[in-house]
Amino acid sequence: MWVYGDLSHNNLEYWFYSPFSVNQIIHAAVIDWAGWDLVSIPMSNIGGSGEWQYHSIVIRQVQGATKSGTMYFDDAMVITPTAIDEEVYNDTELLLYPNPVITQGRVTFFLSSPCQAELNLYSSDGSLVMNLFSGQCASGPLAVEWTPSAAIAPGVYTLRLSIRQEGRTGWQHTSRSWVVVR
Repeated sequence: MWVYGDLSHNNLEYWFYSPFSVNQIIHAAVIDWAGWDLVSIPMSNIGGSGEWQYHSIVIRQVQGATKSGTMYFDDAMVITPTAIDEEVYNDTELLLYPNPVITQGRVTFFLSSPCQAELNLYSSDGSLVMNLFSGQCASGPLAVEWTPSAAIAPGVYTLRLSIRQEGRTGWQHTSRSWVVVR
């Protein structure tokens, strides 16, 4: 879930319910940041058995922490890492936040095995505007922060993730539109 932190230093908890057990309270983070951040937990942290129902976001007051503030929550999701050798990618594999981006954005993607990855931004005419990331990646999530420079004009851009699995020659691609506003 995307969480807009307020530097309160209180605890963020996700609560789950199962008809076969009591509530499972999972500590997700200490709110020690300001701005948007993706706060996730592994499903294995929930424990218990049966089908789980996510039902609450709880901010638990910590002694000495801020007692007031403003927080926002957006886009609760279950993210399943996908195999990079699949023929077709879904848009959910390339997560952009915020969209539109004003001052700073984050691109998150998930890989099930090590690979070479490139993350490029293209203009509406297909010209390469800039490379946001290029390198060897381990399996798991990767987050790339991006602050558009003044040279990036407002508009609709295409962000393309290209990956090549170790031992393979071809690249696989997925893309999303990313809007830049000022």
